[in-house]
Amino acid sequence: MKRAKCLAAGGRVGVCSCSVDRIVRAAEGCLLASSAALAVLKELRIPTQLIFVATRGANEDEIGQAVELIAQARRPVLYVGGGVLKARAAEALRVLADRTGIPVVTTLMARGAFPDSHPQALGMPGMHGHYTAVTAMQKSDLLISLGARFDDRVTGKISAFAPEAKVIHVDIDPAELGKVRKADVGIAGDCR
Repeated sequence: MKRAKCLAAGGRVGVCSCSVDRIVRAAEGCLLASSAALAVLKELRIPTQLIFVATRGANEDEIGQAVELIAQARRPVLYVGGGVLKARAAEALRVLADRTGIPVVTTLMARGAFPDSHPQALGMPGMHGHYTAVTAMQKSDLLISLGARFDDRVTGKISAFAPEAKVIHVDIDPAELGKVRKADVGIAGDCR
């Protein structure tokens, strides 16, 4: 049960269902844990051979592809989700935005990750969001999604969402990459 608590609190926070059968199988295989939960798992003296760190980070090819897409983009937008706050990467986001001049759209879960008073802040996207944020995303040629999951409240009809945009998708949960919107570059890892 301690393992379930650690797994539910690490990475993308959520419910963790467990049964005796699952726990027995875990002893024979390996558990999936985020880097945030890794220290707690080790502290609980769970053998490290049972732990797989989900946040593998980006490899050089992925970074190169992302840099190339950013360099080619004429209308890029940083689409920021709650993963930036979870990763404690708000300062890194601000530095990225300042250095690149790319406008920033923040989801409801990312409120506070980027100052609303910043000249590049466009507000919240989606059906309950700001017109400027929605318009910027729709007209963008590159969406850089950091810790966001392309929720239907943001995208609406997926085939009509930012139709000309290529996508760089960074998320701690590899299952989210390309799940809703095809990612041209998908990076499984912490937003920091």
